[in-house]
Formats: sequence, structure tokens, C-alpha cells
Amino acid sequence: MSPQPRLAPRRSAPAPPQRAAARPVEPRRRRSAASRIGRALGLLLLIAVLAGVIAAVVLLVTNAGQNTDIGELLQQEVGQQIDSLRDFIEQNTQ
Repeated sequence: MSPQPRLAPRRSAPAPPQRAAARPVEPRRRRSAASRIGRALGLLLLIAVLAGVIAAVVLLVTNAGQNTDIGELLQQEVGQQIDSLRDFIEQNTQ
């Protein structure tokens, strides 16, 4: 009798790993109306400030408005400023 080759015992497929029990999904908290309004107003304020800064930079970098009637009205002294405003009003209301 010839020795019969021994077969390795069959192994079953490994069991899938145990998953942790899923926690129930908590509903998202809704922000209050005041919080949403405050956030929107803050965003609008930020946009307004940025627009103002951009407009100021454009006016300072370019000479926009320097050769207009209003640009000529601006004076260094208060008395001169008042006189030039009076003259401007008189010229434009006749």
C-alpha cells in the first residue's frame, strides 16, 4: 500500500468583522431666526465695507472728480468753503 497524500483540512471563509452598532443620527440643530438675520446683516455689512474701500482706492488712485464743479468747491479753509458753497448754490438756482 502506498501512502496516500494527506490533504490539508478545508478552511471556511473568515467571518466578516463585527461592526459596531450604528448610533442613531441626531437631527441637525436649526439656527434661530435672529441668528440667521444677524449673520445675513453681518455679511451685508462686510460687502458694504469692501465696496467702500474699493471705491475709495479707485478715487484716490485716479483723478476722478478733480476737474468737476464739486472738485473746485473744496477749499482748505472753512470760510473759503462756505463762500464757495454759497456761490455754487447761487449760480445753480438762478
